[in-house]
Amino acid sequence: MKPVRVYGDPEADLTLIGWGSTKGPVLEAIRILRRNGVKARFVQVVYMEPFPTRELGTIFKSNGTFILFETNMTSQLGKLIKFNTGFEFEHLLLKYNGRPFKPDEIYAKVEEVL
Repeated sequence: MKPVRVYGDPEADLTLIGWGSTKGPVLEAIRILRRNGVKARFVQVVYMEPFPTRELGTIFKSNGTFILFETNMTSQLGKLIKFNTGFEFEHLLLKYNGRPFKPDEIYAKVEEVL
């Protein structure tokens, strides 16, 4: 099993990143974005250990906008990414009220960033 999975347009200028329960809502948001003319991809980090430094480093070398989505208060994945790759997110959406993301929340964040 690959430690990182990429869904959507592999050449998109918009990259949404997450892990765990963010997958379903992000994929649905990507479908909505596509209908509205926005090309996007979702990078799902599957394994935290060993951390996929090489795979993510390659992704972060591409141009475009990156948005991190996490269902925790402290951006745990964002911190791991920064520690292991040096990449720091300018845009992120954290949700920590015990509820999962909804596709419309993700879509709204993308609209705000773009």
